[in-house]
Amino acid sequence: MGETELLTVVSEAHAQIAALFGQVITINLAMIVGIYYFLRRSGLGLRLFAYIVYLLGMFLFLGLMLIESNVLVGALEGLRALPAEHLSRPAVRLLSVSDSWLGSVSRTIENVAFWVLMIGVTYLLFFWKGREEVSGKTATHPAE
Repeated sequence: MGETELLTVVSEAHAQIAALFGQVITINLAMIVGIYYFLRRSGLGLRLFAYIVYLLGMFLFLGLMLIESNVLVGALEGLRALPAEHLSRPAVRLLSVSDSWLGSVSRTIENVAFWVLMIGVTYLLFFWKGREEVSGKTATHPAE
């Protein structure tokens, strides 16, 4: 593969990972809304079913993101294998940013954020109590 094809693969992989992570955030926000309005009042069976479906979706997206990440790493390795004197300025800049602290921090945040979201939903679903309701009114607004 030439430099142009490798740069295209890198660009497409970054776009695909960003789109998949957007879907992960959407799933988590939907789960938080579901927990707040419905699941915190439901029984353990429904909570477990919702959690299993949630985990299936999350691990599906994780697998897709890992596939794209491996394609990205392969394309970056391909760029590094090309003779340095033949690389264009954009390719040199891409490799320098990918190898810098910014690239490392970005990769770390992508990995950590995924697991933080999953742990947060697990906590909200199984351990969060929410506002207690007192005689039809919430405890935080008793004067209404």
